[in-house]
Amino acid sequence: MSPDTPASDPVNLRPFSPQLSNVAHLGESPNLDLMRSFAVLSVFVDHIAGTFGIAQRHGDWFWALAHWGVLLFFVHTSFVLMMSMERLRLDGLKLHTTFYIRRLFRIYQLSIVAVVVVVMTRIPVASWDAYTHLSHRTIFSNLILCQNLFNRPSVMGPLWSLPLEVQMYLLLPALFIFVRRTSIGPLVGVWLASVGIGLVQPWLGAASFGQQLGIDRLGIAEYIPCFLAGVIAYYISLRRNGRSLPFWAWALTLFVMAAVYSGWWVRAGNRPYQKWICCLVIGLVVVQCAESTHQFLNRLTHHIAKYSYGLYLGQVPVLWLVFIKLNGLRPSLQWPLFIFLIIAVPVASYHLIEHPLIRIGARMSSSEINMRALRPAP
Repeated sequence: MSPDTPASDPVNLRPFSPQLSNVAHLGESPNLDLMRSFAVLSVFVDHIAGTFGIAQRHGDWFWALAHWGVLLFFVHTSFVLMMSMERLRLDGLKLHTTFYIRRLFRIYQLSIVAVVVVVMTRIPVASWDAYTHLSHRTIFSNLILCQNLFNRPSVMGPLWSLPLEVQMYLLLPALFIFVRRTSIGPLVGVWLASVGIGLVQPWLGAASFGQQLGIDRLGIAEYIPCFLAGVIAYYISLRRNGRSLPFWAWALTLFVMAAVYSGWWVRAGNRPYQKWICCLVIGLVVVQCAESTHQFLNRLTHHIAKYSYGLYLGQVPVLWLVFIKLNGLRPSLQWPLFIFLIIAVPVASYHLIEHPLIRIGARMSSSEINMRALRPAP
């Protein structure tokens, strides 16, 4: 899950093609807010079910729903970051530098705080689990969001997805440049190639030479087609004028695909092609549907999406504190405390941690761009 919010940039060093202007309005998209809200609430439902023992009876359904929520985040991330890079009006090294500086200040600030809180207060990986000792190597790998590369466990359940997003960031600027200059054929070829890599990586990683080379730790290969679904959605949005489906088709798609993915998981087990097909459907449909005009729904999903990163990382500590650590409290006190904290923690984390550091990252990246622009050519 990534804390993605497209941000405008005052720097405009090189104009883009006029055909890109028709995606500018998507920066404040109610449909994308709904998608992000659906994703974080899917994960939230799974953690509530686990805390109260419901998931122990229907674990596969809840785990599949939470996993689908994370996959929605992956599609959302790549789509929104493509639009964010379009606003930068940059190319080449300047684009890469600006993108990485902003990502550094966007994803790491709250994840580092979450790791520190977990370690200091001995919060378990999941609210219903027992705390296990964390080695220094495990803590360090979580702080830099590389626990999969170090073959270390995540100190808290939701942190598992963040290393995959960080590693995908390495490819997104190059993909953005590629999408602006290519046709649909090569893009489909890239998606098919990523599917091939996703199929081969587990086989290579299981071999002894694969383990020696570290191929077994490159689990990102299984999720690259999911991220590429958002890239494909962005490509289509560049070349469409208007949308042919009503908003309700988008809302229905979110619910139907959640049911399809969860049912598929329960029936056939966790298979990579499930992820790729379902994510591709989301990427193809999101750009076909008209934006929501339901004001109450739009305001609600906008606020959930705005504070979703804090909710994603804060739900385990809040659930553990209220229902496990303070399990002696009367329900009449527990539930008001839970409702207060599950709202207050994401809101406070956004305004006290996320937003200030987002602004610092934006200023630093803008200063870097301006300094580069002023340097004489070699």
